[in-house]
Amino acid sequence: MRETNYSNRSIVIVLILLNIIIYFNGFFNEFVWDDSYLVKKNYYIRDAGNIKDLLTIEDKPATFSGTGYFRPFINLTYLLDYQLYGGKAYGFRLTNIILTTICSILLYFLVTIITSSRLTALMTALIFTAQAVHVEAVTFVTGRNNVVSTLFILLSLYYYVKSDKSGKPLYFAYSMIFLFLGAVSKEFAFLLPVIIMFYDYCFVKEYSFRKRIPKYAAAFSMVALYMAYRAAVVPMTGAFNLNTPKLYK
Repeated sequence: MRETNYSNRSIVIVLILLNIIIYFNGFFNEFVWDDSYLVKKNYYIRDAGNIKDLLTIEDKPATFSGTGYFRPFINLTYLLDYQLYGGKAYGFRLTNIILTTICSILLYFLVTIITSSRLTALMTALIFTAQAVHVEAVTFVTGRNNVVSTLFILLSLYYYVKSDKSGKPLYFAYSMIFLFLGAVSKEFAFLLPVIIMFYDYCFVKEYSFRKRIPKYAAAFSMVALYMAYRAAVVPMTGAFNLNTPKLYK
């Protein structure tokens, strides 16, 4: 056990250092593109008293002429950053680097419990960390929605697998909570119920779709909960192509 803990600790340190090396060159850059509208000039994130507004308004990038996004959890992270760093761009980028580093570490532990192979998990985490496609999501401050949603997706999958292996309902509850938080961070978390089904089909022995319907229903209900939340506070137009009344005033 001591050797295992030591090895895991070493791998975590390697992943932390690798993330720092990869993203350090963008650390001191200024805000760019939509950062200016969603962060630098966003007065809502300057006062904790605006939390209600941050949870009930659209995000509308300066480069986007149509209906804005609705990703309220991301607004809360901007609020926290502003309280910690003021309007300094390096502080917001530091948060992005920390979050993507946590994603790398989470992926390592997720693959470890799925495959029982630390080597496979390490190689997966290293490939994920070094992917050039991640650069924009991390160094572009308002690309944070990708990082945060990925973080919650990984947490949801991690606790789903743990609940499956341990039989503990509390882990499944954690998985569903993180699924919902992933959805309110970015919409690609909607795919998570399908990913869960794919995991079950590939890795669960004596898989039975019928027996797992309650779990799948719970997962899809988290997506429906997000949709209901959005419909209650902002018009669901644009990407959803729906016209629902704004109930919150």
